[in-house]
Amino acid sequence: IVGEMSTIFLNWRWFLLKSGRDSGVLLENVNTMFAASFFLTRIVMYTAGIVHLYVFSMSELKSLSSPEVSGVPLSALGITCGCMLLGWLLNLYWGSKILRKVARGRTN
Repeated sequence: IVGEMSTIFLNWRWFLLKSGRDSGVLLENVNTMFAASFFLTRIVMYTAGIVHLYVFSMSELKSLSSPEVSGVPLSALGITCGCMLLGWLLNLYWGSKILRKVARGRTN
């Protein structure tokens, strides 16, 4: 849920653009808050979660891989971990696009 913090600023940005306020200090501040919150939550915190999952929680994952012990089918565990990894990769892709846009804006 913390990762959705950037969505507030993304929606605010969309509202400003659709209501004709496509320039000015307010839009610049909202853009800054969107980029900052995106990188903090979806890049930094999500990366920390993925590292923790795959490095520090491997023993827990292995214990869950036995359906007799956990009741979790191995396929469901694999799909869940795979989707989390794909979500992380998607956020890295979006983050690179945001970073390029920020870098372009600073050179102009």
